[in-house]
Amino acid sequence: MGQTKADLEAVEGIGPGNVSAYEDEAAGFITIRNVAGIVCVVLIAVLFLVSVFIISNTIRLTTSMMELDFRRELGQVVCPVLVLTGEKDAANRKAARELAGLLPDAKVREIPGAGHEVNRDAPGELAAAIRKFCADTMDSGK
Repeated sequence: MGQTKADLEAVEGIGPGNVSAYEDEAAGFITIRNVAGIVCVVLIAVLFLVSVFIISNTIRLTTSMMELDFRRELGQVVCPVLVLTGEKDAANRKAARELAGLLPDAKVREIPGAGHEVNRDAPGELAAAIRKFCADTMDSGK
C-alpha cells in the first residue's frame, strides 16, 4: 500500500512551508536536510583526501630538498649578501654564519631579541638592518 504526501509529511515532520522534493506521492522521498547531510559527508571525504595528498607531497618535497647541496656554487655569487638571523634562533644562527662564510661578499646580522620569525619578533629592527645594508651597498658602489 502506497504512502501519500500527507503520510510522509507527518512521519518526517515536514510541513507545507518546508522545502522538499518528491519523486512521487508514494516512494522516493528526499528532503533537503538529507541531501545536505550527504553533501557534508562527501565534502569531508574530499577534504580528507586532499589533505592526505598535500601532506604526502610536502613530505616528499621536503625529503628531496635534503639532498640539495649548493655549497660549491655559493662561491660564484658576485653580489653583496646580507644573512639575517634572530639572536634567539639557536637552530639557525650557526647555519647563518656558515652560509655567510661560503659567500664571497656576505655579512651576518643578528637581530637582537628576535627568534626564528624575525619579521614577527622584531619587524622594525629587521627593516632597519635591511635599509642599512642597502644604503651601505649603494654607497660602496657594489
